[in-house]
Amino acid sequence: MRFILSIALVYVLSGNALAAPAGETKAMSTVTKKSVELNEQGAHAVLAGQYKAAEEAFKKALTTDPGNLTAAFNLAGMFLMLKQESKAIDLLQPYASKNPKDVGLNTRLGDAYFTAKKVKQALEAYEKAYAIDPAYPALAGKLSTVYSLSNRLPDAERILLAAVEKFPKDGQLLSNLSSVFLATGKADKAISTAKRGLQVNPSPELYITLGNAYEMQKDYKNSLIAFERAADLGDKKPELKTKIEQLKKQVG
Repeated sequence: MRFILSIALVYVLSGNALAAPAGETKAMSTVTKKSVELNEQGAHAVLAGQYKAAEEAFKKALTTDPGNLTAAFNLAGMFLMLKQESKAIDLLQPYASKNPKDVGLNTRLGDAYFTAKKVKQALEAYEKAYAIDPAYPALAGKLSTVYSLSNRLPDAERILLAAVEKFPKDGQLLSNLSSVFLATGKADKAISTAKRGLQVNPSPELYITLGNAYEMQKDYKNSLIAFERAADLGDKKPELKTKIEQLKKQVG
């Protein structure tokens, strides 16, 4: 039977534009007080939804002190929030080049490339960041997703296994890993990993993966139960409804 999804990896951006790159501590010893104040103004403006004022403040912070990595990081994050990935890329490229050991800048550059659908460049940036700090928040999930999109599933599995070992209660990592197991035909591992993920954070995506894995094993009764649970949790895709109807007829 044809599965609803062959893989259901979920990609998450670095969320908060107001976080700081890994090099902040070092950078703070060189930035001027004025530049720091302007960066804080920009952060407050972002929180207030005043994006034009925020952009002006961040740019003034960088003009005052081009070495203020936090301001560059935050400005790029705001550009990504506004779906202006080309601006984020243009801003981040020289900063990441001058600060090759900064995991935050390289990760955010990867985010910008990924949003711009430049998968090859995103992979390069994420790999650089991963080499610096494999435990950087959300990085393993991002890198594994890009590996999967590049049809490098063994690499995705390797990255996720290492990440899950460090963060066994991370529901997103478990969800991604179960999807990779499914995509590589490892139904047993997909099921056991999906069940672990469901204990942490039940989601339609995990139940879809679970249903597909059971279907791969021809366990149509449990497949139906999983797909119905995905629908109960809010998945309204027409193909899911069709799959449930088909399995109901098959199970009898």
